[in-house]
Amino acid sequence: MAISDFFSGGNTPDYLSGLLDDDQLQKLKAQAQKNALLQFGLSALAQGGYSQTPVGIGEILGKAGMAGMQGYQKGVQGGVENIMTAQKLAEAKKNRDREAEMRGLAKNLYKTIPAQYAEVQQPGMNVPVQAMPDAQAPNFATQYQPGQVTREEIAPARQFVDTSVLGKMAALSDNPLTALTAQAELVPKLRAAGMVQEATNQPNPFEMWSSGAQSPAVKKLAQQYSTSFQNNMMTDPEKINKTLETLANMDEKYVARIESAADKKAAQEATNQLRADAIAMQSQNQAALRGIAQQSLALRQDMYDEKQNAKVNEKSKGAEQLDTVVGSLRDKYRQLQASGGIVDVNKPWYKNVGAYAGTTGVGQTVGGAVGTSNQSIRNSIAQQRPLLLQAIKNATGMSAKQMDSNAELQMYLRSATDPTIDIQANLQALDNLESMFGVKLDGAKTPAAKPAATRSKKDILKQYGVVD
Repeated sequence: MAISDFFSGGNTPDYLSGLLDDDQLQKLKAQAQKNALLQFGLSALAQGGYSQTPVGIGEILGKAGMAGMQGYQKGVQGGVENIMTAQKLAEAKKNRDREAEMRGLAKNLYKTIPAQYAEVQQPGMNVPVQAMPDAQAPNFATQYQPGQVTREEIAPARQFVDTSVLGKMAALSDNPLTALTAQAELVPKLRAAGMVQEATNQPNPFEMWSSGAQSPAVKKLAQQYSTSFQNNMMTDPEKINKTLETLANMDEKYVARIESAADKKAAQEATNQLRADAIAMQSQNQAALRGIAQQSLALRQDMYDEKQNAKVNEKSKGAEQLDTVVGSLRDKYRQLQASGGIVDVNKPWYKNVGAYAGTTGVGQTVGGAVGTSNQSIRNSIAQQRPLLLQAIKNATGMSAKQMDSNAELQMYLRSATDPTIDIQANLQALDNLESMFGVKLDGAKTPAAKPAATRSKKDILKQYGVVD
């Protein structure tokens, strides 16, 4: 055995198997083995010099082996320390990269909405007309001079917090769950402070006054309020309504001061028209909502009618199927009657004795053994019973349990499919079943299902006898 084999089975701590994969563990053992061989060789060389006391080969190998084992353990320990150091460095680099990414996100955390400006037309005035140089009398004439157009700030610049950046920063934190919880508490406070920009699909109620007001002051205020509404700085409906009322009162007072009675009337009519349009638009919206609700109800009614029609059609098909099965059974009983294979109250008793004997258990066994045509017909009648049951189930919609509990129906079923009784009872049972559940009754037809648009729930229930 080679010396290297002596150190190949060195012990490694058990916890390493949970921290290192197989490749890392094998590399660690190989490195520790190299270190053990190196220590073994160096110890053996150190003992090989001149000594006044004789040293045996066993002693040399023993001390060298101990040095090798110590070298193996130190190799394992050094390898573990190297791996832990590498992991710590990787974790430190990961934290450093994450902090750098968070610093990069922090630059985009705040965004600025630029200040809003508008061109404002100042009111004009009447100014005296300059007198001619050769005028003899004073000149009191005036001319209208329009006001200047000035650029005025209607909304100052504003900063807001980008909540999407907040979410990204929370995901990069050491504890994302705690960071997201803190963010959920922070965002409502930022929104209340006007530091969150959110989109809105509501119509701007201030646009009408910013463009249609008579007073320049009202226009200016309406423009400011319009910008605040767009930036979600005004969201309280009660506050918005009070502000609109204030703007309306200010504009009415302005009109009352500067215009004549006729002009005030026209301005009032225009204001009333604007309000009427707003009310009409609101009424149209409400009417549209009612129309949608009515269409939804109509659609539900149509779906219900279609479902009921489907049931009616299914029952109609079941009734037709019942007529087919009943007609087939009636033909088979007629065949038995013609061949004398069934009791007939209209025939002499001595003919019925032979017919009855053929319907007994012994008679049917003998008839089946020799293959008589009458027994074949009886077998066919017995095979029609499941088809008759299925046709009645489809025609009535009754469950199997309901059919079993209907004593009258069970009596007719037994009579309709029992060739051991007289043919008159068989045919009467078939007539009863057909009159109860079939389509044909003295040449009449069961009414077909109405279209979904004209049939009501009451019509459907009335057709099947649920209501009078």
